Amino acid sequence: DIATDPLWAEWRALALPHGLRACWSTPIFDAQHAVLGTFAVYYRQPGRPPPEHLRLIESATHLAAVAIGRHRDEAALRAGEERFRTIFDGVNDAIFLHDAATGAIADVNAKMAELYGWSREDARRLRPADASANLPPYTGREALAWMEKARQGETPVFEWHAKKRDGTLFWVEVSLRQTDIGGRPHLLAQVRDITERRQAEERLRLQGAALEASASAILIADRTGAVEWTNAAFTACTGYSMEEARGRQPGELLNSGIQDQAFYTAMWDTILAGGVWQGELVNRRKDGSLYTQEMVVTPLKNERGEITHFIAATQDITRRKMLEEQFRQAQKMDAIGQLSGGVAHDFNNLLTVIIAHLGMLRTNAQVTPEIAEALGEIGEAANRAANLTRQLLAFGRRQVMSARDLDLNAV
Repeated sequence: DIATDPLWAEWRALALPHGLRACWSTPIFDAQHAVLGTFAVYYRQPGRPPPEHLRLIESATHLAAVAIGRHRDEAALRAGEERFRTIFDGVNDAIFLHDAATGAIADVNAKMAELYGWSREDARRLRPADASANLPPYTGREALAWMEKARQGETPVFEWHAKKRDGTLFWVEVSLRQTDIGGRPHLLAQVRDITERRQAEERLRLQGAALEASASAILIADRTGAVEWTNAAFTACTGYSMEEARGRQPGELLNSGIQDQAFYTAMWDTILAGGVWQGELVNRRKDGSLYTQEMVVTPLKNERGEITHFIAATQDITRRKMLEEQFRQAQKMDAIGQLSGGVAHDFNNLLTVIIAHLGMLRTNAQVTPEIAEALGEIGEAANRAANLTRQLLAFGRRQVMSARDLDLNAV
């Protein structure tokens, strides 16, 4: 009786004005016998419910338990779907969800639509070939072969040449696996755009090929100077293969002892300070022979500006140095030739006067035999001097001179 039951003391004022005098309340249990709520029947007269009402209450309580359980399951399912959709659309990779049996696209995420340029509705109608370069080995047939691997329990990861809606080709990395969604097997393809990575790899490949093919001997060393890589020109120049040089100091391999320690200290001070060192030095090959090289050492820095490696580009300039020395000697000889030619020309003019006057003196009747003998010796000396003058003139004009035996006592 609501009017007298102490349990209704707090709510009596609410129930009695509406004519409610009695209440029969039954708990609602779930399958695990946890209380979900209560089912109550109100009467206008105090008393116990008749048997038919009790049966009705029991049935209603059961139906309420089923309805509440279904409502909670549906709410949990909606919450799960919302969480799935949030994650599905929130990842930074494109995702394709394929029906495992047919390979048809069941769903795609927002990133796929953004990356490929298709709407989600249009994407669901695509075939694997439609989003591929469709040139071997990137055709629809190869795509289905990868899907079959996933159906067999594998989780393949592979690179793929993909195609956007506008026909643009780009590179992706695909991670493929089978999963159950809603009780049905699906294939989940996670796709990441690796176009920039592929371009960077291609640039590195070209740079590596250029370094390898360079006519200059290239050496790359770490910050301590230990050799990490050399090209073919380095091997041709020094005789050391990359395997022989790797891990060793360049000085250990090539130091000739010609340069002193101060030379190398200055070099290291420059490059450790971030500067570029350039100069010439004499090194020793594996066979012990010496050679002169021109070298440029450049520090390599990471993204934080820290020096991590050094690259040295060198050229063997031994022959060039030899030719330069020969050229300098030739210039010296040319200067000597010009000087000797000028001196010989002037000296020849003097000899002409001397020889002409000797001829005049020899015809003079007043010349005694003693003087005639002296004039003869002077004439022979003048003739030898004239011969030397002709040789100097020939040297100055770079004429070819003929060698002959000469009695030094007669000169």
